Amino acid sequence: MKESERFVIGFKGLSLGEHVFEYQIDADFFTRMKNEELQDGDVQVKVFVEKSERLLSVRVESKGVLNTHCDRCLGDLKVPVDISEQVYVKFGDETREEADNVLIIADSSPQYDMSRMINEMLLLAKPMKAVHSQIGDDVCEASMIRKMEEYSEKREVDPRWAALQGIKDKLSNK
Repeated sequence: MKESERFVIGFKGLSLGEHVFEYQIDADFFTRMKNEELQDGDVQVKVFVEKSERLLSVRVESKGVLNTHCDRCLGDLKVPVDISEQVYVKFGDETREEADNVLIIADSSPQYDMSRMINEMLLLAKPMKAVHSQIGDDVCEASMIRKMEEYSEKREVDPRWAALQGIKDKLSNK
């Protein structure tokens, strides 16, 4: 099976009932998806498809570690993920997203590529501000922090703004 076909699920050919698909996500996946936020990872993804006569219920569970860069020091950062998402799939005239958790697949399409959905789930699992916790071994690179301090400018405050800040402080103390 080609790498590009690995995440394709043929919904039309599935029998009624529950089906489970398992995927191992690694650097090859993120490279193929042209993902710049996440470079590597070790994530186990399970896709549970419950097929009924009128719709499909798809639950995607992901557990593992994503490798990204620290937003503060740009060093390597491991982000644990443990997420579960529920999506309902209906069939219609064209393939489109109707809502956050409702996907419509064209009647003419017998299959769907889950890679985009999995990629988006993993991207959303990454914290808005991904930084080292500064606890134990999970600390920012000291050399980069020194460089940032070295190049950060210590600007003098405009005296007019200092006077306004003084007035503001007096008013807030009343």
